[in-house]
Amino acid sequence: MPPSERSTEPTFAGTWGIAALLWLPGLAMIAAALGWIPSAAAGFHAPHWVVFAAGMTFLAGGFGPFLPRLAPGSWMPRAVAAGVVWPLTAIANWTAFAPGPRQFSGAIAIGGVGVSTGANSEIFGRIVFGFDAVILDGIAAAMLLSWLKAVLRR
Repeated sequence: MPPSERSTEPTFAGTWGIAALLWLPGLAMIAAALGWIPSAAAGFHAPHWVVFAAGMTFLAGGFGPFLPRLAPGSWMPRAVAAGVVWPLTAIANWTAFAPGPRQFSGAIAIGGVGVSTGANSEIFGRIVFGFDAVILDGIAAAMLLSWLKAVLRR
């Protein structure tokens, strides 16, 4: 079969495999945040709700591979997008703006070669996350407005 005729859509098993790769760590984070998996308190460098939100992002993202198989006009793409964007928005806002100390590190990759920059300043990290938080706030607000418009049109 010529390459132009091959399907780029993952197989049924591939779709479930990709979903499982996202669901499993998401469920593990949620379970740890809820205390269902014993974890040392010192292992948490964020409030449990932040770990829970990270798990929800992975869990929602696991539904992404199923979206191409849905009928047009389905509510599921909006739900998946909200399940990814809204928790990420909360995490970015907490990281940038909530009181308390933060520790950041970074790395730069050029041409497949990674170089660690080591520890970065708290101010630099908060600025980077603050920039991301503002962008995500705008996206989350636009999603909410779009959803409200769709609901009010019915």
